[in-house]
Amino acid sequence: MRKDTFNKLIFAAFCCMVIGVLAIVAIPAHSSAAEGEKFAAVYNVKKKPFKAKSGKDATEAIQKALDKAAKKGKAKKRAQVYIPKGTYYITKTLQIGSNTYLKCDKDAKLIKKNPKGKKVLYMLRSNKKYKKGYKALKNVTVEGGIWDAKFLKYNSKTGGSLFFFVHCSNIEFTDVTLRNNLGTHLLELGGAKDVHINGCKFYGFKKSANNDDKEAIQLDVCHNYDVLPDGNPFDDTPCMNVLVENCEIYDYPRAIGSHTYVREIYPQNITIRNNYIHDISQNAIYGYNYLNMSVTDNRFEKVYAGVVFKSYAEKGKETIFNRNKGVKKMSIPASGYGLVISNNTISTTSKDVSENTMQLGIFVYGTPEYPINGATITNNNISSASTGIYLRYVNSGTVMSNVCTRNNNTSGGKFLVDAYKFLSCSNDTVQSNIVNGGENTYDNGFAFRESSKYVKLSSNIVNNVGKHGIGLYNGSSAEMVGNSVAGAGQHGITLVDNSSASIFSNTITGCVENGITVVGSSALRINNNTLSNNGTGISIQSASTVSEVLNNNISMSTGKSIAINSSTAPNVSSNTMISKGNEWELTATGESTTNVTSFKTLTCNDITSSTTVVKGTCYKDMKVYAVINGTVINATLDSKYEYTINIPAQKAGTQVTIIQEDAAGNKVSLVKTVV
Repeated sequence: MRKDTFNKLIFAAFCCMVIGVLAIVAIPAHSSAAEGEKFAAVYNVKKKPFKAKSGKDATEAIQKALDKAAKKGKAKKRAQVYIPKGTYYITKTLQIGSNTYLKCDKDAKLIKKNPKGKKVLYMLRSNKKYKKGYKALKNVTVEGGIWDAKFLKYNSKTGGSLFFFVHCSNIEFTDVTLRNNLGTHLLELGGAKDVHINGCKFYGFKKSANNDDKEAIQLDVCHNYDVLPDGNPFDDTPCMNVLVENCEIYDYPRAIGSHTYVREIYPQNITIRNNYIHDISQNAIYGYNYLNMSVTDNRFEKVYAGVVFKSYAEKGKETIFNRNKGVKKMSIPASGYGLVISNNTISTTSKDVSENTMQLGIFVYGTPEYPINGATITNNNISSASTGIYLRYVNSGTVMSNVCTRNNNTSGGKFLVDAYKFLSCSNDTVQSNIVNGGENTYDNGFAFRESSKYVKLSSNIVNNVGKHGIGLYNGSSAEMVGNSVAGAGQHGITLVDNSSASIFSNTITGCVENGITVVGSSALRINNNTLSNNGTGISIQSASTVSEVLNNNISMSTGKSIAINSSTAPNVSSNTMISKGNEWELTATGESTTNVTSFKTLTCNDITSSTTVVKGTCYKDMKVYAVINGTVINATLDSKYEYTINIPAQKAGTQVTIIQEDAAGNKVSLVKTVV
């Protein structure tokens, strides 16, 4: 074997080893369903001394088996309880102890049943050995089985969560089906650490008397009875290291998340990946104040919103709680919240936006006190009824390689329908994203509002939006380079309301009004842009200031190529303009401060194959010349600003370009084809 080949094989093996180690670190223990695990004992609930029977109340038999397993199992050698195929009725909450593996046959059905005069709260819960932190329960796996609550009531507000696990660690749920709950969660976790939920199915919700919207999988902090009933001791223990993967969740208000917030307590390391989440009436993922939340490679269909992350509660929602006495506050790392939302496919429902509903693909919501630093949103494919990606108070984030397509063309709602919306954000990198408009169009492709600052906007593509391709509002600022806008209903790029930007090397075509518009705002430079078939190419208005307008290529504008009105533009130079035959090509009006003066487009007689003299009119103080097959022929001008160019006779079909150029090197070309 060649030495270099051998070295490559060693390197590949090393990489595989590293990847394997990283995977082990990322996934809690018991990540596969005890494959090859040896048990201290195995208890079959249908056998003696338990004698559970299919079609009967099996609560007592299963509980006895669970109790024996809790006594027999050890940290290094757990005990297993096995529930064979059959239908078993549960009439009292089952409790599971540490070091227990509860294995159900895939066709084992466990049915909740309220006995006369009594009601069952949970179907399965961690034992009531109340301990602080994560010490009450450990080393538990629940595998298989169909757990069905039958929408039974516990009281007017709830049917009780099917599974309830608190103050626990090293917990796995695999290939479990939880379904049909009234008014609350299917799986409720509070103060749970190292949890792996794999290959499970969650579905079936009915609203209770208080009409609450709940998560199928709830992640709670052990704060008080209102937040987590029966979650004592209430020491503010959060969930940590939770992995949800390969699951299907549907027919629920929310799929995974929280709806309460404890100040300065942060659930951590929440990973949601490779799940199929559909037919969700509210927000599919609702991350509330988590650190290091990762939502990747999921498929969302018919959801009200795909991924929502908030760093703080909304006022008036009664979801904010202070830490309990004696509990130390947690801190946010200098690197930020560590939010990652990547490689997801999201398709929202299509309600009329006049209902004032926010049917969003991704919504990341910070506040002035709790801004979200360092969020990464990449490679998501979003089809949404309103905004695709909406960020508020997100700083130093990355929004890259996402695709937003609108699936609803209604209008008139409270929420402005921009494909990508940024409010009060700063230092974000927005790169290589795509906006697809068409018949179902957005207002703006990218909108930066409420003083979003220092945004780096590059290599994005915007196709067919109703208003502007890229809009800066309310004192926002950005650097825009290499973006492409086609078919905007108004402007390609617009700066208004005291906003500012550098705009260079962008391509803007087919916009109904202007290619680039600056109104009451400023730009350091508008350089090296290519603008074609727009209304006016570049429009600078209303006391705006643009330091440089250089080397832009502006062609076939239906209005002017460059228009400066009541503004300051000290250096407008070396721009190339190809005229569509408009009367005026560049205007500087309203006492503007600029190095250029207004000029009209030149005129030219038709050129035939026998023409040897080209004549027309130009504007004052202009240089005029023709370019034929690369050869430059200067014109002679008279005092009436009429020019004459002597040319050799040309073949039919030859293009003759007549150019007038001002002292700043701005060129206007009129192209004639020899007939």
